[in-house]
Amino acid sequence: MDGKNTLELKSKKTMHTIIAIVLAMLASHQMPTQASMADSIAVTDSTAIADSLIARADTLNGVVVTAKEIVRYDDHLLLYPNKNQRQHAANGFDVVKNMMLPGVTVDRDNGSISAMGATAALYVNGLPADVNDIKMLRPKDIIRIEYFDAPRGKYSGYQLVVNFIAKKYKYGGYVMMNGSQTIGYNSGNYNASATLNHDKMTYTAFVGRGFSGPVTSESSSTAYYNLPSGQIQRSSETEAKSKSNSQYGQLRLRYQNKQTSLTSYFGLARSASPGSESWGKIYEGDEAKESSNFSKSSGLSPSVSFNGEHSWHNSNRLTFSLSGSYSHNKYDRSYTESGFSTLTNSKEDAVGLNGNINYAYFKNKWSLSSYTSFRGNLYNSEYSGTYDTRQHMWQHDLVSFLWISYYFNRRLSISGAGGFHWQYTDLRGAKVFSEFFPRAQFYLQYRTRRGMLMWKSYLGSATYSPNVINDTRIDVNPYMVKIGTPDLKRAYGFGSTIYYSGQLGKLKLMLSTSHSYNYNYLINDYYLENDNKIVQSYAWGGRIYSGSAYAAATYSFTDKFEMTGSVNYQHTSVSSNISKHYNGVTGSAGLKWYIKNFSLTPYISFYSKSLNYMALSYSSYPTSYGLQATYSRKNLYVALNCLMPFDKLRSKNYLETPLYGYDTTSYSRSNSQYLTITVSYSFDFGRRVERVEREKSSASSSLMTM
Repeated sequence: MDGKNTLELKSKKTMHTIIAIVLAMLASHQMPTQASMADSIAVTDSTAIADSLIARADTLNGVVVTAKEIVRYDDHLLLYPNKNQRQHAANGFDVVKNMMLPGVTVDRDNGSISAMGATAALYVNGLPADVNDIKMLRPKDIIRIEYFDAPRGKYSGYQLVVNFIAKKYKYGGYVMMNGSQTIGYNSGNYNASATLNHDKMTYTAFVGRGFSGPVTSESSSTAYYNLPSGQIQRSSETEAKSKSNSQYGQLRLRYQNKQTSLTSYFGLARSASPGSESWGKIYEGDEAKESSNFSKSSGLSPSVSFNGEHSWHNSNRLTFSLSGSYSHNKYDRSYTESGFSTLTNSKEDAVGLNGNINYAYFKNKWSLSSYTSFRGNLYNSEYSGTYDTRQHMWQHDLVSFLWISYYFNRRLSISGAGGFHWQYTDLRGAKVFSEFFPRAQFYLQYRTRRGMLMWKSYLGSATYSPNVINDTRIDVNPYMVKIGTPDLKRAYGFGSTIYYSGQLGKLKLMLSTSHSYNYNYLINDYYLENDNKIVQSYAWGGRIYSGSAYAAATYSFTDKFEMTGSVNYQHTSVSSNISKHYNGVTGSAGLKWYIKNFSLTPYISFYSKSLNYMALSYSSYPTSYGLQATYSRKNLYVALNCLMPFDKLRSKNYLETPLYGYDTTSYSRSNSQYLTITVSYSFDFGRRVERVEREKSSASSSLMTM
């Protein structure tokens, strides 16, 4: 949602003219979110190129794009941030955002980089990283960024990879602290890390805390329930308050030499929502009822991980990882209205085991890689209150495939992957689900002198959240109950994307069109129970088509002034017991203006609407806008981000089915009319320091919630 770069103003008149143009276009750029079934089929190796070669990049074998800061090298872009882009950034996410790559969305707050409907896997110096690694990565330590939009080889299992190449040091230490505090409602996030390097060993510790609330919200809703006795219509006005907090800590050890890297970590994460409550009035005919809802949840998760990489003969590379975690989760909910009450108390113990191994071989015009991954989870859950039940479930996924790439010449290459996906779910009391699905992916890539044209297609299968796979009941209100589904069936899909990215002078351009077809998907279903209640559950057989056309561009006036914009057309249609469809266009715009130690970034995201193909509901969001201002000097970075200071952002959500429907308008204090202050500071001790990545733990849960 950012812009980047620059323009040197030579008169006040010119300045006013440019500002007027900018405020008409204001900023942000987002990619369409299109789900891809090729979950884990993609692949790649990171090939470095020295800074001194940028000026003559077009003469190198495989390098076909020449630009001051961006170089296309085979299956990835080499991004070289300039002085302004580094200075006006607090971490790695800010640097990528400041580079304003068309079609690339950077969510700094939640810590993600996405494009073409895929979220990027994060790496630092070719080793796995997570959100907090990149948030604690100093911009001055970043040498370059490798952006893999057609990954192969080492990065098997991913559709998009961002690898930060950072400075490496043998001795010394490093401390970094950053914090964000919101004014308008109470929310904050504070983190600190310390790294000590000694020869081939690196020791890193991370700690952090986040909190939010009480955050107020309000909603108004109308709903109908078509029962055999007649239609019941209810309208409600509700107010709510919610609170949450989280803490984490981690210790990481790493050994690294020229050929081998071994990393282990030990982490502990805790999260809690100690009290979320809502209250209001429900109008049913001439009767007015008081209602109240209270819920709380918590999770505690220790984890451990070990991963490594070894390369030899400059053409072979073996990577592996193994991790385990334990989570203890709780969720409680009580709901009352006149003449009705329901209570749910649930707790769960979850154990997770994950591992993968990848081998890659490179020779002349072709490369070969094999990838196998395993993900297993054991859930033991207990529900008490209105309904008492226990649940025991084991679930695992095994994915294995072989990837081959061939380079016809320095411009044209072809890649293909084939393998299988084994899904296994054993829910006590239900039929065991065990199915093998084929997996395939295909790339055809042509590198022009100024960019890259690519066609890719996939065949894959669907996986579902464990909190859907159950037979637990939760009463929603007197007329509705929610039930999971223990019955699993085969679901698969295929799709295709044509994608172009390139640079024409000062204009960076990205164009894409995507189409996907998904069959036998799980869709929300509604049916009657005892003629007096409607059951919300799930049914198989959904057929989903999604198509999009997307265009994004960034224009650099100078290295101090840059503008960006995007437009996206989306079509979604769902056919099951109920059919829905949606066509819509949305867009965004923004700019980045650097003024010595300051920068200004106005941005805007235009009205958007979407169809949730699983829930069969529509959501709409009004136009939103904001302004970010930063100050940076030496090791200090300060940012002010103001979102919609003059308007309340109200979203709408509605559903219409033969048995049940609703129309809700919601407002949350956390969506508009607030200011966030971010401060980051770092200092070195000893001679030098190496930046290291951190893998934040998060609890896994199968608990069904409201």
